[in-house]
Amino acid sequence: MAQQARKILIAMDGSKYSDYAFDWFMRYFYKDKDDVLLAYCVEPPTGLSMFCRRKSKGVVETETTPAAPVAPGQDANAVAKVPQEDEDESTVLLIRLQSKISSAGVKGSVLRLSGKPGEALVKASEENKVDIIVTGTRGSGFFKRSTMGSVSQHIVNNASVPVLVVRV
Repeated sequence: MAQQARKILIAMDGSKYSDYAFDWFMRYFYKDKDDVLLAYCVEPPTGLSMFCRRKSKGVVETETTPAAPVAPGQDANAVAKVPQEDEDESTVLLIRLQSKISSAGVKGSVLRLSGKPGEALVKASEENKVDIIVTGTRGSGFFKRSTMGSVSQHIVNNASVPVLVVRV
């Protein structure tokens, strides 16, 4: 019996958890005819101002708080640069994802999504008629998940296709 092609969406955010999910998928789940979509979601600003940006091992972490566009003591020029820095980081990640899929020899492409990650990934899975979604998770406990939300939890609860959650 001939192997059927599957369309698979893998949620990628540049973290070690999504990289692990991709690597796990490639090792244990990938088949030669699979069409793989690596999906990265950029969450646009929602009226929240950046108040802290720090570099940790090359990754910029951003914390947000409801505030005026520029908080007291904050450099207005630095705040104005945040959207461009975010765009630059997004572009670098998208290039890295394209390289990841190419170097793995996988048939597929990279999708850049916008919006709330969980909602955007579920919508992309429907629009692209995927057969399964693969996502990573940190394996946070109940309390953290219930107070902060979880992209993988949203996908599991709202996707119309099977979801493979790869836990580190």
